[in-house]
Amino acid sequence: MKFTSRGRLGAVVVLLAGTLAGLALAPSAANAAPAGRHASEVGTLTSGGATVTFLSEPGPDGQPLIAIREHGTMRTGSPVAGLVAQGLTPLEIFLALAPGGTAAPMELVRAQPADAARLGRDGAVRTARPAGLLAVSCSEEVLPTTGSDQWYNVADVVYPGGAGIQYVGGVASSEITGMVGYGACNDSAANMLVSYAYNARFTNDGWIPSGTYPLGAGGYYAWYSAWSGYRNGVLRGTSYKVSATASTGGSYHLVTGIRWSGF
Repeated sequence: MKFTSRGRLGAVVVLLAGTLAGLALAPSAANAAPAGRHASEVGTLTSGGATVTFLSEPGPDGQPLIAIREHGTMRTGSPVAGLVAQGLTPLEIFLALAPGGTAAPMELVRAQPADAARLGRDGAVRTARPAGLLAVSCSEEVLPTTGSDQWYNVADVVYPGGAGIQYVGGVASSEITGMVGYGACNDSAANMLVSYAYNARFTNDGWIPSGTYPLGAGGYYAWYSAWSGYRNGVLRGTSYKVSATASTGGSYHLVTGIRWSGF
């Protein structure tokens, strides 16, 4: 496998697209996840050829913790990347992508004050600046920048098919209170399945696995979240990992990174 990493990376978004254009993309819905506690889907939008899904997990204080999942192709590019770069909350990203007049999921509305506070500002809803589609590559040499380094502990690992696993921060014990990005892109691998798991250290639940997500050549999946909570009076974060399997031959990437602050 090939590994590339930089301590600081000025990326608009670290979770990226496959490098083959115009190829078929597998369905965006995941196979059934194992029974147990999981983030639930609270809203899904289609924008610029990509499917953007908003996920909610109950926090330790009863308030929702929000994550974003994106599924698309390099050919069409990412509608989310330019919005993430603006430091918007999940609610603000939803409103930027949704048709005018669309009501936002209540979970996003409830989470807005905490998500805005994580960005160091008040909870007033901000309007996104226009953001075009960004077609980006998993190769860090061609990642777009916004003029400042937004991500650190970035890793982009290329696998020649087979099984792969990658932890955000590099090791299973990494515990992050701020925003993370992680995902996969498929250059040319056959029968690729992507999955992820998280361990919210402010709970006793341990590692919570996702279902599996089929990913066709030329496609990508990306996840963004910033989950933290207090346990015994101490702020605790969450650990994350992303995994994939594929037939031998071809190649795919697993990509992980931590944002300097907030969404």
